[in-house]
Amino acid sequence: MILTILGLSSLMVLLQNFQVYQQLLRKLNLDRKPFNCTLCSSFWYTLPVTIVTHGVSNGILLSGIVSIVSELIDRKLNDF
Repeated sequence: MILTILGLSSLMVLLQNFQVYQQLLRKLNLDRKPFNCTLCSSFWYTLPVTIVTHGVSNGILLSGIVSIVSELIDRKLNDF
């Protein structure tokens, strides 16, 4: 489970820091929450995956944990 959390968190941080993703958001006028926020997008993007794999209650819990870990990784990488 720890590997799942760290893996999903790392993928979400990579997505947020991926230049093509940011350009796509600007082009589609989606450069706002929840799409450009690491915490928000990590929760909403991983929610369906975790619900399917771990059930509703555990999926919501895991998505919350993934989003917080993603935010911490993003802040550490971008030196906020």
